[in-house]
Amino acid sequence: MGKIKHTAGILSFNLKTLPKGILLFCVSYTIIIIFALNVSQTLNFSSIHLGEYLLTPLGVLLFTHLAGFEKEIRVYELTYIRKVPHCIIVISRVISYMISMYLVILIVFGIEIAFGAKVDINCCVNGSFITALYLGVIGMISAYLTGQRSVGYIIPFAYYMLDMFTFGRYTGGLYLFSMLNNDFGIKINLLIASVVMLILFFIYLYKKL
Repeated sequence: MGKIKHTAGILSFNLKTLPKGILLFCVSYTIIIIFALNVSQTLNFSSIHLGEYLLTPLGVLLFTHLAGFEKEIRVYELTYIRKVPHCIIVISRVISYMISMYLVILIVFGIEIAFGAKVDINCCVNGSFITALYLGVIGMISAYLTGQRSVGYIIPFAYYMLDMFTFGRYTGGLYLFSMLNNDFGIKINLLIASVVMLILFFIYLYKKL
């Protein structure tokens, strides 16, 4: 019971590390997009397009922030003497960010439903979240390993643009926008890849410190 309470306390604390400016931008961005799409009825833009093209970059914006968090707030020199292992702290932050991102995406599609759109909540929310997580993990790890946040933005956005214009010709089973082809199976590949990358990253952090 004590461990559960302690873990919950860590998660609660790390929710406070969410980048308020970026999170506010993400929420404002998605709400503006929704209103613009619903006001302009001339655009043939479905809920799946909204999730695949416009919500998935949120992962990059949120998760890349994690790579330089401790350095920016000048507490990184304390990671070697924490009672709680550093990798556990990072895991709790990742989980906190995942929960926050999922809620943002869920709220977006909730607003879409309020506007009268027909939305497959399970497909749109989970599919968009998985792709956003996949891109976010790539950005976070890239920024952490290189020490350059700009790299953490460039690599996943380059991946995003490549898939947008080549329709998965070069990424195959890791195509980002598979829901546009009514193929949710590839999302499972992205989820597995995300989990594997996170596990390897956490192992790296554990051994490094």
